[in-house]
Amino acid sequence: MRIKFAILVLMACTLMTGTTFAQRGQRSDMAALYKAETDSLIARLALEEEQVEAVQAVLQSRFDKLTKLRPVPGGGREQFEAIRSQMQEIEKETVAALTPLLSEAQMETYQEFMAERQEMRRARRGRQ
Repeated sequence: MRIKFAILVLMACTLMTGTTFAQRGQRSDMAALYKAETDSLIARLALEEEQVEAVQAVLQSRFDKLTKLRPVPGGGREQFEAIRSQMQEIEKETVAALTPLLSEAQMETYQEFMAERQEMRRARRGRQ
């Protein structure tokens, strides 16, 4: 159940950041945001030295896949659904890749981190 919740949280989080920046064509802003969030997440997870490189690789792969999802103006609901489906799959892959790398406590911290990021983005957009 927690994995499903994490996937939904990650999908929503990614949907809000990835597509917003991709639509604006601001890959450098996305990269800066990715780096800041990754650094913050790694610090918060209190990763062991041997975990850092593997976790960074998983998160970089996630970022690379998400930045390739580019909506086309006027794509409509079908396009939105297709991108959402792809994002869900990327999030499943990310969680599956992180699960063997992180302890149970670290995975919970990861899920909390992503939920907080989602709430921050909602607040910035005026939604609650």
